[in-house]
Amino acid sequence: MKKARVSVVLLAMVALALLCQAAVAQNLEPVGQLGGPAGTLDVKWPYAYVGLGPRLVVLDISEPTGPEVVGSTQPLPERISSLAVMGSYMYVNVYTVGLWIFDVSSPDSPQEVRHYDTGWQALDMEVAGGLLYVAARREGLRILDLGDPTAPVEIGVYDTPKDARDLVVAGDYVYVADGAGGLRVIDVSDPTAPMEVGACETPDRAYGVAVAGRYAYLAATGGGLRAIDVTDPTSPVEVGAYTQLRTALSVAATGDHVYVGDRDTGLHLLDASDHTELVELGSCEVKGFPVEIILAGEYAYIAAGWGGLRVVDVRDPTALREVGAFRLVGAPRKLSVFGERVYAVDSYGGLWVIGVSDPTAPKLLGYCDTPRSPTGIAVAGDRVYLMTFGDGLWIVDVSDSTAPQAVSSYDVRGHGGGIAVSGGYAYLAAGELLVLDIADPAAPALLSTYTSPGKAQGVAVRGHYAYLADGPAGLTVLDVGDPAASKLAGSCPVPGDAVDLAIAGDYVYLTTQDAGLRVVDVSDPTSPREIGHYEVRLLGKDLAAAGGTAYLANIDLYLVDVGDPTAPRETGVLPVPGNVYGIALSGERIYLACLGGGV
Repeated sequence: MKKARVSVVLLAMVALALLCQAAVAQNLEPVGQLGGPAGTLDVKWPYAYVGLGPRLVVLDISEPTGPEVVGSTQPLPERISSLAVMGSYMYVNVYTVGLWIFDVSSPDSPQEVRHYDTGWQALDMEVAGGLLYVAARREGLRILDLGDPTAPVEIGVYDTPKDARDLVVAGDYVYVADGAGGLRVIDVSDPTAPMEVGACETPDRAYGVAVAGRYAYLAATGGGLRAIDVTDPTSPVEVGAYTQLRTALSVAATGDHVYVGDRDTGLHLLDASDHTELVELGSCEVKGFPVEIILAGEYAYIAAGWGGLRVVDVRDPTALREVGAFRLVGAPRKLSVFGERVYAVDSYGGLWVIGVSDPTAPKLLGYCDTPRSPTGIAVAGDRVYLMTFGDGLWIVDVSDSTAPQAVSSYDVRGHGGGIAVSGGYAYLAAGELLVLDIADPAAPALLSTYTSPGKAQGVAVRGHYAYLADGPAGLTVLDVGDPAASKLAGSCPVPGDAVDLAIAGDYVYLTTQDAGLRVVDVSDPTSPREIGHYEVRLLGKDLAAAGGTAYLANIDLYLVDVGDPTAPRETGVLPVPGNVYGIALSGERIYLACLGGGV
């Protein structure tokens, strides 16, 4: 039984308390966390230990069809990239931050024992013979002595040539999936002096490795599954391959059965009784990216990134079927706050309704399937309005927060962009401005179209004016006093392409593709003028502004003091787990949608 995984980057929600309106990064205190991608797991029956974003979550899998949370840790500084269990201790690698040790003798209450700064990122870890073997990417193979399980000591290092991503310990050898370096075989008979004794190239990057008997199996991304004879570990030889896969990420093996996780097509079971001619016996679609597989009894447990934990019944090799799952805000891209509810829409589809009456303990209330690739979200009353790239506008009834339901959609010819809702109308920035009458949410009707001078990507409405982040045209202001006949009121060109905007007071704050943050005075909407800017390379586009501060989603959270809008200045950068992509403000709190993060 062996696990195989690949680093993924997935999305979650982070809530932060805003302690001071004239904020700097030190004034922001994390207060709540929920969700994240399942990037790694280990199984010690009857529990599955899952790295869910930045939190270790313990699931009871005694009933595989319904995994249930029994305990979890507090959020860690970054997302979890690998973990391994030995006895009552769990070893957790936190991205590039360090190694955490938890006492899990009481699964309902994991207790931190201590943590270490390591300087490396472990993509896989395995315990064997009182030693912890670590695949540490460009830092190669690391070996730690667990003689005192609470105080591991590094005793051996071998620098593999490329990118150590996964490993298997078998006897005196460690088999490493080394990315572009293929398979590396390391002799660890003396763990203080590991040395490479064999290697085998692969046609594409090796992301996962499993060993059964005399054979090693490599998940070689675009190269499919490779079977390698390691009878002589000093001279591994490829003897077979299965290439009817798209992107092989992970692999597990037992006997003559090899299980391969494919990013695009799910779980595949291969018959390896004849290694020169691997044959597929069965397959099963898996929601998410199958980045790690663990076999336990009659089931395969899969860490599927944004798809969470998936459980597949493998008793009948020709009829694999998913029987259970646990998924929680896997990859939120956009979010909005309304009262004591946060509405987060997932990058890969799905609307999550989260209760935040107690922000220190956000709770999942409901979920509704929606299309992938969200580009905008707005909430009005009992309706959530979602803009998506490729599937247009979706309207979801959230009057029952435990059972949200999509009630209608509107095609915008493949375009995605921002959305604003005001006075019974939805304003869609979809290359142009579309105004829809949503008096009947079940039947939205096009009222007018305005072809803007640029390419409308973001929109905000205040009073009888609509403000557009209008691509190469900068800021465009439309008079929408008569929504059926929008007309140009004013414009303000800015350097770069305007991609999103926020309004606070008399100012519009524009994020641009290549010219940072621009500040435009709109005290007279018919004569907007740029008065200030903050130069920064923006990797995200979402933003919010309030109380003299602009908040930018830029992988981390950037705080810009705009108290003097003519001279914006950065006052802090707050690192958060994962990458920030969405922002919403509500009272004294700021909510972040983060790729790989969590609440």
